Amino acid sequence: MMPQKSFSIAVRTPDGVQPLFVSGAGGRFTVYQRNHVAGLVAALAKTFPVVQRLVGDEFFAAMAARFIFQAPPRSPVLAEYGAELGDFIAAFEPAEGLPFLADVAGLEYARVRAWHAADHAVPALADTHDFAAILPQRIVLHPSATLIASDHPVLGIWHANQPTTAVPVEDWQPETALVYRSGDAVAHTPVDADTRVLLSALLAAESLEAALLDQPTPAAAGTALLRCVQLMQAGALVTAIPPASNVEGTLP
Repeated sequence: MMPQKSFSIAVRTPDGVQPLFVSGAGGRFTVYQRNHVAGLVAALAKTFPVVQRLVGDEFFAAMAARFIFQAPPRSPVLAEYGAELGDFIAAFEPAEGLPFLADVAGLEYARVRAWHAADHAVPALADTHDFAAILPQRIVLHPSATLIASDHPVLGIWHANQPTTAVPVEDWQPETALVYRSGDAVAHTPVDADTRVLLSALLAAESLEAALLDQPTPAAAGTALLRCVQLMQAGALVTAIPPASNVEGTLP
């Protein structure tokens, strides 16, 4: 009998290694291997429907199969599978003609991640007392939030490839997207240059107060506070450190 670990490795090996472990079971093993890979390809297609639409079913299946052999699942929860697909696509030579594809994959995985991320209480901000209470606290991304900085209009491409609400990409410019869970829904919003600068200051500062004091004018500090409160009320920012960093890309 093939050891369980060896069997798992064999199932995920492109050329199959069953002759090294199994005598006379090649046909059955091959069927199992193909079914196993087909199931994982189908799971990835559910997570990355726009990537699949951009490259076509056949290309996606071949690319996903190669990804599966290179980076097999490490968790039984298939909803968590695919975090590395964007990096894989960026280095996948057959996809080099679509330089935006890796960022689209990152956006799609961020949406799935936002849906499954742990919840986190958002502070009430109803009056000046509430505002004063958060000033000494550090502002961070909500555990469901991912910031994606792209050299391409990643949100525009995503919207352009929706089955029912497709809209053309009108302005092919770099785009930063903030993906997060707002209530019971996944939301994403483009981040303009001013908000990028603000988020850089907020995420780097030791406290909200320090970030506001670093603003060039009182008017700028007031604008920064208002935008921070808006993002907190939307659910994208919180006042406690999430369990892990989840920033994609680099902010200026």
